[in-house]
Amino acid sequence: MELFGYKRWVFMEESKPGYAGYLIRLAAYVTDVLIFNLVFLFLAWVFISLYLKDLGLLLKSLGSLFLFIFLFNRILWYIYLIFLTTHLGGSLGKRLFGLRVTTLEGRNLSLVQSAFRFIIGYFVSGVLLGLGYLAIFKNPQKQGWHDQVSDTLVIQEKKQGLILGLISLTVFLSVSVGLFYFSIVRLAESQTFMIQVQNEIEKMQTVVQNLQTKTSTDDLHFYRSDLV
Repeated sequence: MELFGYKRWVFMEESKPGYAGYLIRLAAYVTDVLIFNLVFLFLAWVFISLYLKDLGLLLKSLGSLFLFIFLFNRILWYIYLIFLTTHLGGSLGKRLFGLRVTTLEGRNLSLVQSAFRFIIGYFVSGVLLGLGYLAIFKNPQKQGWHDQVSDTLVIQEKKQGLILGLISLTVFLSVSVGLFYFSIVRLAESQTFMIQVQNEIEKMQTVVQNLQTKTSTDDLHFYRSDLV
């Protein structure tokens, strides 16, 4: 059986139909990234819509949002993965693709097991340029290094999950691109915003010119003092 030109074993090995292959896990990961960052894209869009006429307030709001993302993005990402894997058997992306993370005995991970898999295990898989993730291709049970050190498996328990997952991936990607696009368009079409930006640029240019003039004058005075 083929799907979009790829044989079924690309996504799920025929000899081991219960083990999820690399590409479907990658697709689930991309879906998770889109879902996770959709919240921040939505907040950025809200700030742009609310404070479009006040450049200073808009920059402060977006600056605070980006600072929050910079400081806490990794922590929130781990909480997202660990909490959902412990309680649902996998992140939203994995569940949409019909995947479940289990122990070698087929049980759901405990909180400690889940934290170890994502924090320590992901570090182990990624430390050598991501070679630990590519190990999924060769391992008979489709385990990456993070799966092996944490004694976990990723099982595809729903064969129809691939279609649902691809639809979900398309939807979340479209929404993310749409939010980003309309935010940029809204900024570009706002005459008030563009005028404020132009005024700020002119102020910066004036400051730079004044600094250059002052520097040139100081250099001239210094040169004359040397002559005397």
